[in-house]
Amino acid sequence: MDDAQGLRIDRRSTSDQAAAVLRSRILSGDLRPGTPLEEVRLAGAFGISRNTMREAIRRLVYEGLVQHNLHRGAMVRSLSEEAVRDIYQARMFLEPSAVLASRGRRPDEFDALARIAEEMYVVSDTLNWARISDLDVQFHSRIVDFLETRRISDFVRTLFGELRLGLVSLDQENSEFALAQAREHKRIADLLVEGRQEECADSLKSHLRDAEVRLCAVIAGERSAPVRMTHDALVP
Repeated sequence: MDDAQGLRIDRRSTSDQAAAVLRSRILSGDLRPGTPLEEVRLAGAFGISRNTMREAIRRLVYEGLVQHNLHRGAMVRSLSEEAVRDIYQARMFLEPSAVLASRGRRPDEFDALARIAEEMYVVSDTLNWARISDLDVQFHSRIVDFLETRRISDFVRTLFGELRLGLVSLDQENSEFALAQAREHKRIADLLVEGRQEECADSLKSHLRDAEVRLCAVIAGERSAPVRMTHDALVP
């Protein structure tokens, strides 16, 4: 982290800016799970105070992207298979219920979902997994919003913050997988537009089961591989 060139930021909302840079690097996969985030070195690299850096890290802890240990300090969060299963158990209960709760809505009320699915097609060729995972979270968050319960929507967005740590590891060089994901999301959106909620709920359950199995397999493979503890990914 000695070479801090290009890391200095405008002092307006510095903790927000620092959090945004770290968030981007985490979600792009540049900072892998287990990478330590040392306050002093990061503060020096960004040209901000340690307190401001601490606030940025706290923000990421709240989002579920970073974990803090009393003795080891902060590090990029590692998702366990147990955590993934727990997250998908909650999703399996909430999202199909939200789909069924959308019965009777006008077709145009699903336009936002359709637009997100279309954009997933556009970016699938780019293999921009940070953007793909962002669209995935937007899509499923909007489904949960059909429950019209703000507390549940807020809860699920916290779950998705954790889940994105795993999503960026999925088949990052596989354009066919990215395209398949776009197709699945489009099918879910199309079924909603057509008023076929029961069929949509079944498709969504299948989609979630497949995603859980795939993500657990990725995590199992990564657990057996060494994690390189470095801040080099922060240097442009």
